[in-house]
Order: sequence, then C-alpha cells, then structure tokens
Amino acid sequence: MRISFFLFFFLFLFSCDDDKDPNRIFFNDPVVDPLLNIPAEKQINFSLSGNISCQQCNEGAFKPDVLFLEITPKDHPIHTIVQTTVSGTGPFLLEKIRYAKETRLRVYGKLVADSLSQVPHSLEGVVEVKTPEDDNGVVAFTIVFPSKNPE
Repeated sequence: MRISFFLFFFLFLFSCDDDKDPNRIFFNDPVVDPLLNIPAEKQINFSLSGNISCQQCNEGAFKPDVLFLEITPKDHPIHTIVQTTVSGTGPFLLEKIRYAKETRLRVYGKLVADSLSQVPHSLEGVVEVKTPEDDNGVVAFTIVFPSKNPE
C-alpha cells in the first residue's frame, strides 16, 4: 500500500508542469516545433490557395490521380508545416496554417499517376511563396509541372 501511494505521489508531482503551453503539450521541443522559437506577435494565420499547370495532363499524356503537397520553410526544410494530398489536379485551398510573418516557403507538389503502367509514374514541381504580412491573409500560387520527362 505504501509503495502505491509513493508511486502515485511521484506520478502526480512529475505530471504537473506550468511552463508548458497547453496547445503544445506533446511537442514542447524547438527542434520538433519551430514555432516555439518564434515570438507570438511575429506569427500569423493564413491560407494557401493553389492550382497546377501541367501540359502533359492537358494533352492527355499523363493522367494524374492524386496531388501530394508538402510545405516547408525555405531556410529550414526539415520542418514540415503542411503535408497533405488532394484528389485530382485542383484547385485547392489549405486553411488555418500558422507560421512566421514574411517567411519564404517552399511548396513541393507531386502528381501521381492513376496507374502504375503509366510512364512516368509521377511528376514533380516546386514553387516558392512568401507568407503574408497580415493575419488571415491568402497566398495564391501555381505549381508548374515539367512539359517533358527529365532525362
């Protein structure tokens, strides 16, 4: 009985930590969560509105099934801000994104074919955008996919 009381006491003692932000209880590590290094007044909420340009898709030479998107800061590509898939070729809207004001972002897109028998199986494109200055702004962009297969 005495051991379980001490165990309960120590678990309770170590579970209380007032320094942690309740919204970041699982990721209170600046290496994992880059927003911990950015003061709150320099952070904004914004949306990304995107579209694609794919000549091979328009000509019927490439039939995409899904678009994979990954948004990372240009200066810190290890930190993924958004990672998602969109069916078809768009247009698409990614809402409720939070990051630092006026930061350059790298938007990576990968169109994946609807069948494995297609060659190529996927097309890749990248575009850079800048986060808005004002809160709740919308950044519009177009990812241009190559017109020919890389050799």
